[in-house]
Amino acid sequence: RVFVHAKSVGLKVLLDLHGAPGGQAYNSFTGCDQGVGHFDFAQPKSVHLAVAAIEAMARICARHKDACYGIELLNEPVGTGGPLDRYGERIPREDLQNYYQAAILAARKHIDLKVPLVIMEWPRWLSWWSQKKPFSYKEHGNIIFAAHLYYMGPDLVDQQESRWAFEEDLSSVAEFHLHSRYEIFVSEFGLNSHGSGVPEDDYFDYNSFANWFVHQSNRFSLGSMVWNYDGPGAWGAVANKGVLGPVPIEWNQIFSSTGPAVGDITPLALAAKRRLDSIRASKDLQTGEAPHRLLQRLGAAPVLTPVASGESNAASKVLRLSAMMLPFFLLVAVS
Repeated sequence: RVFVHAKSVGLKVLLDLHGAPGGQAYNSFTGCDQGVGHFDFAQPKSVHLAVAAIEAMARICARHKDACYGIELLNEPVGTGGPLDRYGERIPREDLQNYYQAAILAARKHIDLKVPLVIMEWPRWLSWWSQKKPFSYKEHGNIIFAAHLYYMGPDLVDQQESRWAFEEDLSSVAEFHLHSRYEIFVSEFGLNSHGSGVPEDDYFDYNSFANWFVHQSNRFSLGSMVWNYDGPGAWGAVANKGVLGPVPIEWNQIFSSTGPAVGDITPLALAAKRRLDSIRASKDLQTGEAPHRLLQRLGAAPVLTPVASGESNAASKVLRLSAMMLPFFLLVAVS
């Protein structure tokens, strides 16, 4: 019924293995919450079951090919800190790579090479995959990466600070887009941690922040999806769009606007500008030093535009996933 309804209203469905056998993280979303420090997905039996689940999902996708966008192979494997976090818990990415290759081959028995198979990864791991280049179109078909971007610290109520909190992750997505062989999109971002979500005492401008984030994602990825449609406060940023902050979130306007060229300001240009400022502040800076190479490459002016409360920072372009308004259902595969 989900696929029939999706087709009738012009939507596409992205199937998602949200809870893997054995648990790919110690969190209830895995479907197997065994407590902190316990995740057994990498065990051979669990991987075998997961590959079988992906093949079953591929059969479903093939039956509903007009409404099935593709399959996400795993949701949020543990290890948000990336390869440089030596003390953080993780599933070895070599083990994930082996699972993905087996799952992809199983899925391709039933779906065409052009149907996207999506690999979700945390931003700090993207460079690892970019360097490995483990998938080719000839053998694996259309492989697209997806990233989840969240700020989970103390509430940030200042608009510019809220944007800076995403600087590193957005830059990782942009670098992956520029230097890897794979496409990428932001399959989850949140408007959480900016206030109570109660209209009476939450004055954060969610509309301006959402507008900025969506268009930053559009510039260096296929688009973005907010998590979640409904939920408490900012965790239900679509259903609660009229009661979050002093200004309603105008999602339709955000996804339909057009505006300045990419060269104005991007996550990479922002990081480069900060580094350039640091260089200029040093005592041994040579007169006439060339601009930072990132600024040269992007052609971006090393000046940050101020953030206004009612800002309407339009998109440089309206891209495929988000701009075509193709929200996806994330479905849990169960055995």
